[in-house]
Amino acid sequence: MNLEEKLKLATDLLVEFHDKEKYRQPNSDWYEYCNGCHKSPYNVPQHADDCIVVRLIAALKVLRGE
Repeated sequence: MNLEEKLKLATDLLVEFHDKEKYRQPNSDWYEYCNGCHKSPYNVPQHADDCIVVRLIAALKVLRGE
């Protein structure tokens, strides 16, 4: 994956993350659940495989070359 593809991947995920507010800090009972996949932090795993949080972590690993 070249630098341009990596930048597009990161930008697309950041736009989706920001625009749709898929994930919020757990500061109340309502926000104890991910807005993307609606799973609790106590679930194992904490997020569904297609959740924006999981996709963002994967994209950042790609950008770091992991």
